[in-house]
Amino acid sequence: LDLGEPIRAPAPVGREFTLDIDLPDYAVGRRDTSARAVYTATSDPAAGDYLASWAFIRCAVRMVLEFFTARYGPDSVMVVFSGKKGVCCTVFDSALFWMGDAGRGSIMSELMGRLDVLTRPPHDRGLWLGVLRKHCARHFEELNGLQHWFRPQRIRETVASVRSGAARARVVAFVENTEASCPGLSDSQRLQRVRGYMEGSGLRSAFGELQIDLVRPRFDQNVAKQLNHLSKMPFTLHPTNGRCCLYIPPQDVDTFNPCTTPTVLQAAQNPELVRHSLCEFHLFVGRVKAKMCV
Repeated sequence: LDLGEPIRAPAPVGREFTLDIDLPDYAVGRRDTSARAVYTATSDPAAGDYLASWAFIRCAVRMVLEFFTARYGPDSVMVVFSGKKGVCCTVFDSALFWMGDAGRGSIMSELMGRLDVLTRPPHDRGLWLGVLRKHCARHFEELNGLQHWFRPQRIRETVASVRSGAARARVVAFVENTEASCPGLSDSQRLQRVRGYMEGSGLRSAFGELQIDLVRPRFDQNVAKQLNHLSKMPFTLHPTNGRCCLYIPPQDVDTFNPCTTPTVLQAAQNPELVRHSLCEFHLFVGRVKAKMCV
């Protein structure tokens, strides 16, 4: 089943809650002129920058696992490599299965809400905000070393979301002055200067907001909110490159390498390439069946 292909008829009455996370979405939609280059470099595991940029997917999956495990218990999330651009995270819970579009939209409003919204009731001091703060700060250093992702235009757009108007104006002015006076800085150097300025000017909390907006997961809202989208099933094949859509066990999120996933021909010639994922998936299915039948 290909993720994202809508069901035309009949209209489904239930479906697992599904989150689609694609690596190019971290760049597409930005006005930065490098967005197209980033999209090309992260759209296929064969591209040179793909593996390094996969750190964004690892970070997103960690957040999804922590949030939904805390809310719905262990073995509630199945993570599947899409075969090309990212992952599909399917949440198993009987109440979520029968939830309509409006209820799914409410969950997405929390997962994708602006920070100024998440700090107000009913989300204030909520679980998702805590997960964002924890993981985005923890993994920012790892992600900041990647090229293309934190280009000047993207930093300016993100700074524009800082809640304090006075702080926002000061940081925007600093960013513009830095670009004018030091045009040869790398992305990482530029962002480190912004960080130093904000922390040295008493804007540490504002920089925390900046970290979250740069690192937080990008979800496909339509896939999550609408019942008529299909989910990516483990061990299906990507239609354009023939790669196997492997199940990723939670303990393997940090070590999973999308660039080494086999094609169907490679798996047929050497079944050992998919044996670990398949065995872990069988164990996962057994635990989910027991949970859903309680």
